[in-house]
Amino acid sequence: MCMRRIFKWPRGEGALRRWRWTPLSGPSCLTFDMLAAATRHEGMGEVEWDLDFSFLPELQACYRTDAMDGALCRSCDLLSESAGHVERLWLTVSCPRAVEACVRFLRGARPVALRSLDLVLRNTAFTRDERALSTLLRSATGVAVRLESVRVAMISDGAHPAVGWCRQMCVPAALASLISAPALRSLALEHLSVSSASEEDLLVLGEAMARSCTNLMRLSLCGSVPFFSRIPSFYSALACMSKLEVLDLSGACLEDVQLKRLIVTLRSSIGGWHHLEQLNLAGCGVSEWVLRLLYSDLCDAQLLPTGASAGLQVLNLSSNGIDDDCAFILASICLRCRSLCELHLRHNRIAAKGAGAIGSALVEACELRVLNLHSNPLRDEGLREVLRAAGCWRKLQRVDLTRCRLTARCLPVLCAAAPFMREVQEVVLDRNDLRPVGAGSSCDGVLGGELQLSVYDSAYRGAAAGDAKALTSFELDRRDAVEGRCRYKGDIAADEAGEDAQCSAGDAAFESFGAALCGCRELCTLSLSGCSLPDSAFVPFAGAFVSCRLRRLDLSANPLFCSVGSVEALGLLLRRGAGSLEVLDLSCTGLGSVGISVLADGTLSSTGEAAGGCALCLLCALKELRLSHCRIEEDGFYALADVIPSMCALERVFLDGNRVHGPAAVVSLLGKAASLPSIAFIGLHGTVLPCDRAEVTSCREYCVLTGRGVTVHI
Repeated sequence: MCMRRIFKWPRGEGALRRWRWTPLSGPSCLTFDMLAAATRHEGMGEVEWDLDFSFLPELQACYRTDAMDGALCRSCDLLSESAGHVERLWLTVSCPRAVEACVRFLRGARPVALRSLDLVLRNTAFTRDERALSTLLRSATGVAVRLESVRVAMISDGAHPAVGWCRQMCVPAALASLISAPALRSLALEHLSVSSASEEDLLVLGEAMARSCTNLMRLSLCGSVPFFSRIPSFYSALACMSKLEVLDLSGACLEDVQLKRLIVTLRSSIGGWHHLEQLNLAGCGVSEWVLRLLYSDLCDAQLLPTGASAGLQVLNLSSNGIDDDCAFILASICLRCRSLCELHLRHNRIAAKGAGAIGSALVEACELRVLNLHSNPLRDEGLREVLRAAGCWRKLQRVDLTRCRLTARCLPVLCAAAPFMREVQEVVLDRNDLRPVGAGSSCDGVLGGELQLSVYDSAYRGAAAGDAKALTSFELDRRDAVEGRCRYKGDIAADEAGEDAQCSAGDAAFESFGAALCGCRELCTLSLSGCSLPDSAFVPFAGAFVSCRLRRLDLSANPLFCSVGSVEALGLLLRRGAGSLEVLDLSCTGLGSVGISVLADGTLSSTGEAAGGCALCLLCALKELRLSHCRIEEDGFYALADVIPSMCALERVFLDGNRVHGPAAVVSLLGKAASLPSIAFIGLHGTVLPCDRAEVTSCREYCVLTGRGVTVHI
């Protein structure tokens, strides 16, 4: 058993050191005394710790119980000695043995500087003894004297019953003691189930909140569904929070009556909900009537003077079924929130009419940085209405248009808005239909030819399927093609010249889109996953798109790289952004062994000279490479093995679902990956045949990686 440092990265002013018990054997020279010396030397100087016990269940099958218990106890005692200067502590508990370890650590630790405690508790840890939850909470109370932030999240796996809160277990009383820290400023009680608790115990919890949370500035009850109905004194406690700035009730499934009471309580505590900086009501069942109540506070001159702007900066109303009628009222609310920085409206029913109203209302929101319209039926017309106000959003940093039923006809609209979004950092267009006009898209009004299966369709990837590349289509088009049904889609252009001109115009739109994104100087993330993007559209786009700061590129689940020309275009795109690219996702594409070889070896011109260098060798900043389900075979693995040592910053490689016959290519890749200093994960699930797994897991290269603590998922 080895306890090793998994990663370290800057978070705020300090750095986070995360310790995790893994089921993998450490180096043969690593003794417990050496581990103790390293822990004292490295751990005592760091202020943020993350103790992750997620792998302890796997250790039970790998080691003797007495040996594991002894090593675990000594490790906890060692960490307790070194935790004196810790300011922020995360604990992840997933099994009964982890509960015992956490209790031992908390009882022995004296973190006098501790200011933040985060407990992530899985219900599987308390199935044998439900009293263990109260024991753990009471142990945490011993280090909670000076706490300013407490988070308790109970995660359920669905296979085990929820942890009981009956009076004999004393869980509410223990939780009440934990949140009674006098200096508490932030409290998060997430996904707690209090349905089995008695009224007396819940009264104790409510009184503790009312007594100790008067200085609270952040409150999160995310996913705690029966919390409001079972704890009547909660509203009394909320009325005492006169300094509240952030309120997160996402997933609480509140009813109209409870939401009305919440609005009235906020009116008495902080002068109205609009004085909050962040309000998260995602999945709370916000109806049109509740929106009118919210708007009525803005119209009350005693709460908000006429002409004044609300101080709200973040508003999250995702998953509330907001339609166009509700969107009109929401637009009236946004009109008074001129300081709005983030607006999250994902998973609603906002169409073109409602989108136009919201876009018009956001004209005054000059500070807008995030616009999330994920999974709304905007269509091209709705996007056009929203982006009419793009000229006012000079500070926009992130726009999410995933699954908004967009087609290639929205590209000119995006091109027109791009010059006004110079500061945008993230553009997400996942799961739309961006097939070029004339290629048989579902909205182009042209009856295309045969609509075949996509390269990532299960029927295409069958054992008897060939390697011919095919265009993609939506499910309705596939069914019509199988049944021989021809739906009326408007007048059909009969002449081929007209169709060719239409396709040419579609390619020009993608070229213009790529050129427009070049003007977004701060663009860091571009996601075009599942957009039915073919090679004919990608080649002009890649030729025109240049970004020197791109960190994440997602082209997964597209019928791409069916030709060498598109692979060369990808190589050109990667060479342009090689210095900054950190995440590259090409999963579920037709890249194959040929594509990997082209990216690894480069291409030759007609004279035999090198036309383009090795694109993969230049990715010196790449941290994550995703090539799952790309039909890569032995030749591709050998080509990747030749270039993977050049990716010196690589941490995670995903090669799941490819097809390799024989272990030699995989072993070669593992051997080359062992030279990477930061490698932490290699995914090969479904790639190695069952008959070859034993040979791979017993090879020297695999043992070297796992001995360093690298996870190799086979």
